[in-house]
Amino acid sequence: MARVDPEKVPDLVIRNGTTQMVQADRPMKGYLFIEPEGFDQDKDLEFWIKRCLEFNPEAKSSKKKK
Repeated sequence: MARVDPEKVPDLVIRNGTTQMVQADRPMKGYLFIEPEGFDQDKDLEFWIKRCLEFNPEAKSSKKKK
């Protein structure tokens, strides 16, 4: 699973082994599921790590339940 900039999802989902995550029939904004063939080579894994780290400073944590 990768959390990335939601605006970049259309460009990233076309990569091999990548699909947008869905929960209760609704797409999860900015969350992608990457199959092993999408990150099995070092260069592919580095690509995904970089995308996630780029978005990390902008990511907002979910609200805490009371």
